[in-house]
Amino acid sequence: YATMYSAGMFFTDDEKALFRAHLATLGRWMPEAQRLGSDRGDPVFTIFPKSHYAQHLDEQCDLINPRYVQNYMDEGFIGKITRVWASCLNGPWKKNAARVVGVKMVMHAILKYLGVGPRGL
Repeated sequence: YATMYSAGMFFTDDEKALFRAHLATLGRWMPEAQRLGSDRGDPVFTIFPKSHYAQHLDEQCDLINPRYVQNYMDEGFIGKITRVWASCLNGPWKKNAARVVGVKMVMHAILKYLGVGPRGL
């Protein structure tokens, strides 16, 4: 994190090299940590979407410092959209599911902003 949080919006060549070195270290030791944990019956180093995302930071750092595009606020957003999509595929909404999902998500965001209505989807 030190490299991301001390750098500007765009990495210099030296910052890219340092960031890539840190990613390479993570990539080298994460599978070993997974294996050791698995051998002990402790799945503490399971690969989750966030750790999988780290595999793509190497390419992203050429474009922009990942710190400037990270967003933890809506990590569960994909799951919410998936659940709303599944609910819209039933009954008369099926042929207009994409539009219905969009309307539901916008209405949810508005109600959440106003502090009224349902707390979850």
